[in-house]
Amino acid sequence: MPLPHPSRTTTTQAVVLGAALMETVAATLHSLGLPYGFLTCDSDVRPFYQRSGWTHLAEHPVRSIRVDHAPEVDRRNGMLLPVHGALADWPSGPIERNGQEI
Repeated sequence: MPLPHPSRTTTTQAVVLGAALMETVAATLHSLGLPYGFLTCDSDVRPFYQRSGWTHLAEHPVRSIRVDHAPEVDRRNGMLLPVHGALADWPSGPIERNGQEI
């Protein structure tokens, strides 16, 4: 499906395209047999992911590496999508993300 140029995208189109993208992500994670999807995001876009079934991991600080290769500690911005695993089975404690996300 061709995507419209962002300057020509209405709010409704953006919501529909975003939902379709998240459905594709969930289906891909499922077909790969992964127990969970994990991502990090800023708090202002968290509701977008929550509408698609992702759970905010507020009690799980994330240690990661910024684009400039400096460590970033205690960001509470992890999001989890249970795919083949249960949310209750996600381990407690901090998350060590030892590299950049793709």
